Amino acid sequence: MILAKGMQMLIPEDSPLRKPPNNLSRKQILILDGIRYAAEIADLAYQRLAANLQTITGSASKPSSTEIAMAIADAWTVVDSVHRFHDLVLNMPGLKNAPWRRLLSERTKDFLELRNSVQHQLGELNNLVSEASQIWGYLSWAEVIGERHTGKWLMISPGSHYAGDKLFFMGPNKLPFHVPLGRIRLNAFGKQVYLGRAVDALHDAIAELSNELSNGNVRSIDTPASNRRDVDMMSEGWITVEVSLEYPKKSSLDNEEIQNS
Repeated sequence: MILAKGMQMLIPEDSPLRKPPNNLSRKQILILDGIRYAAEIADLAYQRLAANLQTITGSASKPSSTEIAMAIADAWTVVDSVHRFHDLVLNMPGLKNAPWRRLLSERTKDFLELRNSVQHQLGELNNLVSEASQIWGYLSWAEVIGERHTGKWLMISPGSHYAGDKLFFMGPNKLPFHVPLGRIRLNAFGKQVYLGRAVDALHDAIAELSNELSNGNVRSIDTPASNRRDVDMMSEGWITVEVSLEYPKKSSLDNEEIQNS
């Protein structure tokens, strides 16, 4: 599997999420596919965002609107994927309501609320105006060289700004929970969330779900899905197009049909 330099896949090739047990139903397999891709999308979006923000940090020029849009897109992709992941895990048939599922809800609560806010931006407009906020929020992060923070903090914010707007982008030296080195924080709709914390929550949930599948703890619901061919397929095909420059000759039957029409 070829990935961009430095990027890693969250779910290994031999994971039971890629090759689920044969006794599960088609509906269960569909939900597992949704869970796997929601996790992969969130993880890859975060990796790409972290790399791009550190590239912006090391550049002497101001980031372009395209670079800012790419960063904002990746940030909100993480939020949206976390929301999808949470919903699918909590509604997975045959999966026991283990403590790790409740912990997932607790760790992603702010992200679920953020996703609902961004899905209803028009309803949030009055609050955004009164709080002098931005419709897409803003990103803040710490400069990292090697494995150490330099003490420098940066921020990018899409959209218009006005005198008196307050953007609190510097973060504390210590946090009560683990976050990746870049400490990427999305500040939007009155919330400040560390995106890496949600990705960590997905990592832990994936490990727990993989164990449940491997140990046969996911109860089969409905008829087992049979004849599964492959996973993540790609197919190729060709079509030969033949073109003739000669018009077909009209038959006497064609002329008769024209006269009777």
